[in-house]
Amino acid sequence: MVALVNLGLSHVVKSVSQNHRKKMLQETQPKFNNSFGNLVDKMRAIKFHAWESLFLHKRSFGTEDSALPLYVRTLTSITDIVGSAVPQIAAAFMLVSFIDNAGQMKYVDVVIMLKSVESLISFIRTFSALPSILQNVKNTEQKFMDILDKHKASYIERTAAKESADAVVMSECVFSWGADKFALAPITMTVKAGEFVSIIGKVGSGKSSFLSAICGEMPLSSGTGVVAGSIGYVSQKPWIMNATFRENVLLGNEYNEKLYNKVIEACALVEDIKQLPTGDMTEIGHKGINISGGQKARLALAR
Repeated sequence: MVALVNLGLSHVVKSVSQNHRKKMLQETQPKFNNSFGNLVDKMRAIKFHAWESLFLHKRSFGTEDSALPLYVRTLTSITDIVGSAVPQIAAAFMLVSFIDNAGQMKYVDVVIMLKSVESLISFIRTFSALPSILQNVKNTEQKFMDILDKHKASYIERTAAKESADAVVMSECVFSWGADKFALAPITMTVKAGEFVSIIGKVGSGKSSFLSAICGEMPLSSGTGVVAGSIGYVSQKPWIMNATFRENVLLGNEYNEKLYNKVIEACALVEDIKQLPTGDMTEIGHKGINISGGQKARLALAR
């Protein structure tokens, strides 16, 4: 009975704790540069720019808003303590009850009783974990189904490049990230080979999703679409390797001086290379720490 009461109470406390955390995540405004993990991640930048004095007296990392109420933490501690002491409490109650009724006990009876209590409590704890196990099984099944659905999903068709051909052709294409998720309105368009096109829209209108659809990453729900030739994609957040400037551009490809110089000039990187200590053989730090944001973007474009 003690074990059952404690298990029931612990489930109630756990449910209240989870609901409170979900509510906090929904109501709390996101904070930037205010977490310990973010500080550790940017430690190299802090050391590189000698900003230690600015962070020396920083003690708070945003944990005060995410802390659970005192009564929830108190109940959690109580249930944990009682849960760890359930075998001893149950055995004590049984001993008192047995002695009160029988008057005396033999050593064999005590050992049998303690083993019985231990086995019973172990069974109750295993049985109480059954709902969590079933929920984990259900979540795992859902993830496998999502993976299978992703493989079954259709995407925009890719073909080899042809001279004087259309680069992108879409006819009533509807792209969606999934059921009840963000979807693009039916798109009908044609982009000629060599044509320069800009996509303009307000924040959250689907510009990045449209580019993902062209790259073949966003599933095609209906309509037909074809992309001819290869795609060179530069994301909003450039990816920079911890390697030399030249290695970041080549990305493992063979060095062709004529093509390399042509690309560097086209991406307006000539003056940037001149400013680097050892030219294009200068090592770029972790996440491009020693180059500016514009240089990162042009470097990614050159790649």
